[in-house]
Amino acid sequence: MNFKSKPSILICELVNYLKLYYMKHFLFSSALIFTGSTLFAQDTTNIKVLSEVVISTSRSEKEAFTEPRSVTVINAQQIAASNVKTLPELLSQIESIYIAGNGMNPGGNQSVSMRGTNTNQTAILLDGISLNDPSSPNNSFDIGDLTLNSVERIEIVRGSNSTIYGSGAIGGSINIITKAKGDKPFEANADFRFGSDYNVANAMIRYTDKSGIYASLGLNSIASKGFDATMDTSTIKPLEPHDMDQFQQIDLIGKIGYEKQKFKISATAKSLQKFGDIDKGAFTNDNNFTLETKRNISHLKAQYEFNKKLSLQASIASSKNTRTSIDDSSLTAKSPDITDHTYFKGIFTGSNLQSELLGIYTLENLRTAIGIGNNKEKMNNETQYDYNDPSFPFHTKLNYKDSNLTQQNNYAFFHSDYNFKKQGSKELSLAFGLRYNNHNQYGNTISYEISPSYTKNGNTIYFSHTNGFLNPSLYQLYANDPSSMLYGNKNLKPQSSKSNEFGFKTIIEKSVYFTVAFFKIETKNPIQFVNQWNKNTPVDSLSYADFIGNTYLNLGTQNNSGVDFSLTVKASSQISMAFRYSYVVSKLQATLHNIDSNATQGNHIQLYEGGAFLTSESEEVKVLRRPTNTLNAILNYTPSSTVCFRLDTRYTSQRFEGVYNPNLGPFGALDSKVLNGYTLMDFYAKYFITNSISLGFKIDNLLNTKYTEIIGYRTRGTAYFFDLQVKL
Repeated sequence: MNFKSKPSILICELVNYLKLYYMKHFLFSSALIFTGSTLFAQDTTNIKVLSEVVISTSRSEKEAFTEPRSVTVINAQQIAASNVKTLPELLSQIESIYIAGNGMNPGGNQSVSMRGTNTNQTAILLDGISLNDPSSPNNSFDIGDLTLNSVERIEIVRGSNSTIYGSGAIGGSINIITKAKGDKPFEANADFRFGSDYNVANAMIRYTDKSGIYASLGLNSIASKGFDATMDTSTIKPLEPHDMDQFQQIDLIGKIGYEKQKFKISATAKSLQKFGDIDKGAFTNDNNFTLETKRNISHLKAQYEFNKKLSLQASIASSKNTRTSIDDSSLTAKSPDITDHTYFKGIFTGSNLQSELLGIYTLENLRTAIGIGNNKEKMNNETQYDYNDPSFPFHTKLNYKDSNLTQQNNYAFFHSDYNFKKQGSKELSLAFGLRYNNHNQYGNTISYEISPSYTKNGNTIYFSHTNGFLNPSLYQLYANDPSSMLYGNKNLKPQSSKSNEFGFKTIIEKSVYFTVAFFKIETKNPIQFVNQWNKNTPVDSLSYADFIGNTYLNLGTQNNSGVDFSLTVKASSQISMAFRYSYVVSKLQATLHNIDSNATQGNHIQLYEGGAFLTSESEEVKVLRRPTNTLNAILNYTPSSTVCFRLDTRYTSQRFEGVYNPNLGPFGALDSKVLNGYTLMDFYAKYFITNSISLGFKIDNLLNTKYTEIIGYRTRGTAYFFDLQVKL
């Protein structure tokens, strides 16, 4: 297949295949996997059809197949069958999701880009609770901070979902839902993976009493001896030999609850701690730079069902994370003569407190969710830098603690699904919603959704028009670091988006499942990091002395458009296949006509990404780390009830990556460089000793493909793993 071909050609080829299928009436029989709505799950003995429901599109249960959105639901059985042990690995197999850094050294930052949007434009949720990092520059969330520990299912909604989840859901949402009450009095499982790159251990126990009380405890541990993460091209001999960048992570989650008839209540606590050796930057090794992350999440939820029509749910949740980075050059120096005399320590903390009251009202042809809530974010950064060279000592400290950096948002929303069967058209439905947001700084914002759909004879066709928004981060607003001349911009506006999507879903004789969605997302006021230069000096004559400082500005418009589709077929009783393809074009146009003159004071503006000076009315900026084409192909072969094999192939096309260019202005800036596309193959074999015990063997990067995800950093080569799974 030519991956560079236009999506219309690929769709035509697919339509021709489906026509041929109908002509021959070929009956397949095996297991569908990762398809989204109606799914087939395979255990050790049989195959059964699962009718999946989704709550992340409307806050009330609805069949995913009839939902007028592009949706993927991954349940616990499918997670086990995927043979991956980390959440980034799992999400990388889904159409329209790209995670830069997934193939690099374990423990590196991994943020999600969905449908070509920015990494802070996808809402990440745990049991419906929004997760972010208020202490980070753009409020984006490291998806590596979540594990597959005690996960019941994952709901992925592509396209704007701000009507339901507010700020950040421009590209879509990913909701990780944890396990609650069990079907058996006692359940336990353990999963171990030992390999050449890293080791993983998962364990969970769950007790469910007849009285309705239940409790569960889950543990996840990842440990890696690592490798030298940077690609050092320097010809100068380093002061110390390069180290192996090790990584350790422990994730603990506990839940206790009561569920009986009309009343449910649960309390969840999650604690993650990870520690890793990191390097100073691209191409630059550092033997004494460490990063420790602690994240604690707690969630209390209660629900009461008054009758079959009305239920009420109340919840309160908190999330707090602390990142501590230390770079002490004296730690590895064998003598004072070879230390670079530097010491850095940074403590970055962010917290999020959320509360919500949600009511759900259901009639024969109408389902409505109405909610009110509050979200409060807070951050504090403390940094210390010491340069202890006796000839030129230098010390600086920065602390935002006394600034009380917070932002708060009150909101109210409703979302309804209406079926027209009383009007004689039960196949026609309409989903619509509205969200009102009141921010303590930006005032009022309105989000909405209008999504009609038509379902008949195993086919759903739909159109969705939504809008979304993203508030600036606290760092972008209030950063104030005179030592590096970096200043926030209190006048930043929220980013706003409009999204249109047209899609089609079909199930053919319970043997073929196909979805396709065409989309376009327009985002106004994207926030850019810029350099400011003295307006009285011509651009061609600028020098270091003309530097005014760095800040953030709303500049222009970003457009993302494309198509994503998934196809899953049952080729025989022993073979099943899945294909997931995405074609995305991302364009960013920076313009001068709406620039914040109060922030710039007429000075020259240089974009840090791309290095261009905004001297004309409009400047096109290359969007980094957005592959145009991605394809995941999965082949399952099950010759017997005790043995199964799986081959995963993932193709990523060319994309732009940032690389520092010293010639772009006096200080230089990030230039763009084209990275070559690559194809990775993984192989997995599994043997069931009994229904409860299995052994597995996996080879990652089967062909030892050499590729680059982020310039200046290495990627993993061929790796071997052995698995042991026990389930009681």
